[in-house]
Amino acid sequence: MKTFSRIMIPFGFVVAFALAAAIIPNALLRLTIVLAAAAITLFQLQYASKKCAQAKTIRIKYENELKRLEVESTAMGNTTDMISVIQNEKDTRQKRDDDTVTYFGKTASIADVVAVVGDIATRTNVLAVKATIEAARPDECERRLAIVAHEVRKLARLTDDAAREINDVCANVIVCASAAHDRVGIDTYNGNKSDSNDSG
Repeated sequence: MKTFSRIMIPFGFVVAFALAAAIIPNALLRLTIVLAAAAITLFQLQYASKKCAQAKTIRIKYENELKRLEVESTAMGNTTDMISVIQNEKDTRQKRDDDTVTYFGKTASIADVVAVVGDIATRTNVLAVKATIEAARPDECERRLAIVAHEVRKLARLTDDAAREINDVCANVIVCASAAHDRVGIDTYNGNKSDSNDSG
């Protein structure tokens, strides 16, 4: 929830700026307000890009872990180690299982950021529409405001693209985490079955 607080507080400013731009008669002041709102939105986009990079790192870590588990699973099928070695392997897999649960929690946090970034895109687009309406008046300042409105609209599209990218990364992380979790469960079951056969 702390993450939400840091992100959502500037949204109030964006909305306030958008409303102010619609009612303030001074064109130069309206232009200043739109620029300030665009700066806030750019900060949010930078934050979203950082989260996207973190999500990619988690995804790569899961993919590497899954490959390692597959190699170890193949090796386990060809080994005849003693029960003590098997027990150590089971303990290691339990730790991996716990790590998988932790990574699932991190993925859920990233998914929350996706929703926030999507909201940024929507609000930025609304701001761009308001600026475009204000820019319809035929004078030099309004012409500059039209340019700003165009840039804000581009920023909204970039933010929306970032949200989609983070969403794709989250989906990949979930798939990799699920595969790793299932692999650990299968290997642990096989280890328990082997122990039972040795005891018999």
